[in-house]
Amino acid sequence: MKTEIINENNKNVVKEAVKFITQNELVAIPTETVYGLGGNGLSDEACKKIFEAKNRPSDNPLILHISEVEELDRLVEQVPEKVKRALDYYWPGPLTIILKKSDIIPHTVTCGGDTVAIRMPNKEITRRIIRQSKVPIAAPSANLSGRPSPTTALDVYEDMQGKIPLIVDGGACNVGIESTVLDCTCEPNLILRPGFYSKEDLEIYFGPVEYDKSILKEGEIPKSPGQKYKHYAPSGSMEVILGNRYRVRDFFNQRARELKDKKTALITFEDNSDLANSFYKFYSLGSRDNLLEMASLIFRILRQCDDDGIENILCEGVEEKNLGIGIMNRLKKSCGGNVKII
Repeated sequence: MKTEIINENNKNVVKEAVKFITQNELVAIPTETVYGLGGNGLSDEACKKIFEAKNRPSDNPLILHISEVEELDRLVEQVPEKVKRALDYYWPGPLTIILKKSDIIPHTVTCGGDTVAIRMPNKEITRRIIRQSKVPIAAPSANLSGRPSPTTALDVYEDMQGKIPLIVDGGACNVGIESTVLDCTCEPNLILRPGFYSKEDLEIYFGPVEYDKSILKEGEIPKSPGQKYKHYAPSGSMEVILGNRYRVRDFFNQRARELKDKKTALITFEDNSDLANSFYKFYSLGSRDNLLEMASLIFRILRQCDDDGIENILCEGVEEKNLGIGIMNRLKKSCGGNVKII
């Protein structure tokens, strides 16, 4: 199969994407978080193709993407009034909600469960594709399962070339980590996957919100099936370092001496750029005071590490607070829990 990349500004892009979606083929679509591998979310055939293309575990449900809040009504049993009011403030945007599913949702989407995950992305071209397809689009990240998520069209092409007919190029994703997933079937509502929106952000309009215990405490079994798998992993071994920035810097210097003959990459903030010459590769996370910049860069950098043949990765972590919780959730999975606190 030939895979074509079409820029979002091409006048035919929506028509081409809709053609494939309605034929139960797959299309990679841009969102503000990461690129999604999109298919007709009401078609068993299309959803099975998503699992096959990604080599995705069969118990990891898909997220449905919609273009208007009103589309929720036919996809779920009921939308609580509190949720309706809150969505006025968070949608379109990087928030996925979980509600009891309606009968039209295929078992393939929910992996046999009785709930469905839905979000409305903040990317106009993608909402136009959904609107004109007249179906919700199931779209997990458009990467091979286990690899770092794609934040550019070329990232998608690297993993999906020959597997899908079309990639819609919407530029680089500005959030860079997947959406926050909020379970609205329980009280208090429960964050199953941290992302751009933190507990404090969501409590403004949802009321009391808690994190799933597994997010903040090692050893707890996650409620969300997808959270139990290793994700976002580069090919090289990876270690995430947390602690006082000056002690972290001393540690980096020590490791530079120990790994001087290895293809070692240092991923840290711009204020440590003078350490660049001590390592095979240096990747900047931008300003220490701008976690959104870090979130937008981290997957891109991990993919670059693979392209550069990196054997060992040292990455500076951040405090698990607000957006930092979502960032550290991704880093912990990327390094397989290899986190050192100093």
